[in-house]
Amino acid sequence: MNYFHDQSLDLCRAGLTTAVHLMTAAVEGAQRLRTHQLEIITQLLTENVELAAKINDTKSLDDLTGVYAVLAGTQLRNISIYWSGIHRVVSENQVALHNRVQAQSVEMQRHLTQSLEGAVNGAPEPVVEAVKATVTAISAGLSTLARATAESVKLAAAQAAAADAGIRPAAAKSIDKTPRRPAGQAEQ
Repeated sequence: MNYFHDQSLDLCRAGLTTAVHLMTAAVEGAQRLRTHQLEIITQLLTENVELAAKINDTKSLDDLTGVYAVLAGTQLRNISIYWSGIHRVVSENQVALHNRVQAQSVEMQRHLTQSLEGAVNGAPEPVVEAVKATVTAISAGLSTLARATAESVKLAAAQAAAADAGIRPAAAKSIDKTPRRPAGQAEQ
């Protein structure tokens, strides 16, 4: 019975290690998302200070209108950068999770195979069948999880592409329409 105890302990360790690795991937993903958000927030605060200075430097209504146009284009561009970055980070997180699931699936299947080989050596037939059924069920679950993460990677990439496709042209069009007059120069 000592062998089965050791094998059960090894399988439990492998299962918990897998859970920890997947939780780590999720937390790292949250950290990447937060880092992206903080970078964008810092950039926006800097740009807002610069825009406030431009507003304070305006001398006429035309100047103020020009600054407003720059503000509108800048804000639309920033929305595009923010959301495309969010989608990019989410896609990267899905890829990282998929890779971890794949690696952990291989490792778990290796542990299960070792347990099965040990159980077969001299064990009664009901024990062998029970271990085989467990290995088959866990392998099927790991394969399903790996396929699901692969599909979510594809979905996240498609969503990022769709978001970028809609936002970027609108931001570019808005920025292109922004009047480019130096401060203090009135419209002719």
